[in-house]
Amino acid sequence: MLALTTLISRLRTAARPVETPATVDLPALSTILDHLPIALLLVDRNGQVEQVNEAAAQFADQDKTGLRGLRLGDTLRCLNSLDDPQGCGFGPLCEMCPVQRLLQDTFATSRSHYSVDVKLASNRLGEQCEMDLLVTTIPLRVSGNPMVLISLEDASGRKRAEEALRRERDLLAHIMETSPAGIVMAELDGRFMFANSRAEQILALSRDEIAERTYNAPEWRITDCDGRPFAEAQLPFPQVMATHQPVYDVCYAIVRSDGQRVFLSVNGAPLFDDSGRMDGVVLAMEDITGRKQMEQQLRQAQKMGAVGQLAGGIAHDFNNLLTTIIGYADLGTTAPQLDESTRQAFTEIRQAADRAATLTRQLLAFSRRQPLSPRVININDILLNMDRMLRPLIGENIELLTLPAENLWATRVDPGQLEQVIINLVVNARDAMPRGGKLTLETANVHLDADYARFHAGVTPGDQVMLAVSDTGIGMTDEVKAHLFEPFFTTKERGKGTGLGLATCYGIVQQNGGHIWAYSELERGTTFKIYLPRVEGPPSALPPHIENSHMPRGNETILLVEDDPSVRSLATHILCNQGYAVLRAADGEEALRLVQDAGVAIHLLVSDLVMPHVGGKVLAERLSAIQPDLKVLFTSGYTDNVIVRNGVLDRGIAFLQKPFTPAALARKVREVLDTS
Repeated sequence: MLALTTLISRLRTAARPVETPATVDLPALSTILDHLPIALLLVDRNGQVEQVNEAAAQFADQDKTGLRGLRLGDTLRCLNSLDDPQGCGFGPLCEMCPVQRLLQDTFATSRSHYSVDVKLASNRLGEQCEMDLLVTTIPLRVSGNPMVLISLEDASGRKRAEEALRRERDLLAHIMETSPAGIVMAELDGRFMFANSRAEQILALSRDEIAERTYNAPEWRITDCDGRPFAEAQLPFPQVMATHQPVYDVCYAIVRSDGQRVFLSVNGAPLFDDSGRMDGVVLAMEDITGRKQMEQQLRQAQKMGAVGQLAGGIAHDFNNLLTTIIGYADLGTTAPQLDESTRQAFTEIRQAADRAATLTRQLLAFSRRQPLSPRVININDILLNMDRMLRPLIGENIELLTLPAENLWATRVDPGQLEQVIINLVVNARDAMPRGGKLTLETANVHLDADYARFHAGVTPGDQVMLAVSDTGIGMTDEVKAHLFEPFFTTKERGKGTGLGLATCYGIVQQNGGHIWAYSELERGTTFKIYLPRVEGPPSALPPHIENSHMPRGNETILLVEDDPSVRSLATHILCNQGYAVLRAADGEEALRLVQDAGVAIHLLVSDLVMPHVGGKVLAERLSAIQPDLKVLFTSGYTDNVIVRNGVLDRGIAFLQKPFTPAALARKVREVLDTS
């Protein structure tokens, strides 16, 4: 009974080594074997079958009696052999046979052995039947003779389960490695124990370096997305630890090992062991730095648009006032009956008005509400023409270096406004280098790809002409850069700047279809880069700068429509003095009635664009229906969308920007009347 109990125990734990073979007699063993559901064969040292059970007989598809006395190879063949693809007969010459090795090792050591990598074939059901088997050999002494009991268990199910588990692990590993999210796993003490490839990229650390840190390591320098301190308790790891529940979309910023500040959106979830006890946290992180930059740029653009709309409205009303001031100041300085002191007073008034007009022009440039006169040009021509003017502007302690690119592409831009941009940037660079330095102006052909456009709001990918203005000055902080292009924002002392220089640059570049970006570091200088779209075609020559105070005369009939009384009175005075017959009206409706009542031919309509009820464009269309040959000159404090497309005047439109001088009005009227 002891031997029976020992044998059954060993069969149930077949993989365990047996130090001393059990001793049984053959009849008792035969009874035991027949009651076990697995195939069992008892063999001697020569591989001869001494006893089999019913399960083994079914496996071999033979009678139990017929199996006894045969060698293993007579009914089963091992397919692991490389020498004979048909299978070996478990002979001593087959060194590749795992069953042969198991038998040899078991007889030599008197210990149990097993193998899960055995392929056997039998003549079961009249055909060769291949099976993956778990083979176990157990040493026994039967009637005093050493023998080995071989158990054969179908391992195909286990193989399939192991293969499925392997595929599942491989799939999980593939998903982890190809995930667009950075994935890390942390132990309960917060130390990282795993990181995928994307986590290495996001954190700029190797997996070994990540494993040396914890979720709250001081090296991360964690802040919220606005740069303020971030409470540790709000981080995903402690939240998951406290609640044992997932957390989603926790956003904060860290400083990577390379010094770059990145913004992260992190999800966290608990990990549990087989007993249901929490033993770690998995964190999935997304680098949202680009998205945050785009959000900041969008907010900045919206703010600039709102400020620009306000600035444009102010400039429009202010230009009406300046038109009157400048006009009467000019008339006063040329009046022959005035004494010198009075004429000097008018001159001072005119100079002050000119400074105010410059401010309004800057506001209109920022708000993109001034008309453009774009031309296809080569920016190198602008730089070379300005070089002599810029050198005395910056002073002797600053080195000016101009680097025009060879074969620079053409672009379409208003040359006069681009010159204004360059002057403003050069003056800013000069002020940023009070102890001297180097100022570099350079051009280049560049291609902005989709990645660049993704991180720079409003940029369209494609070929661009770049103009860069770089200095070696004091640089700017992030706070200054955040307000850089806002009107009236300045870091200069009171009285040293209006805060409109860079705002003007921003508006001009935007209105010309380009983009301007600033790159700066404290004590390392600043670079402004302007990108303007490439255009095909040869560049045209730059227009000459002409100063002309001549006031031509005429005798035609002019209909003057202006809703501002002082501007209307001034313009009437100027035109009448030049010999014209002037009909004047305060708005479009009055002008229509006046034309119908006057019964005279009108040669020229001079009309403000923006008026209540009937605007200048509608008035011109109605009058042209009555008099098809009527010529039209529009005036305004800023361009209205009815006569411009993307800031460019419609073809055939004559326009005079306010504030205008008496000479400018007289010349423009004569120019339009003389145009066929």
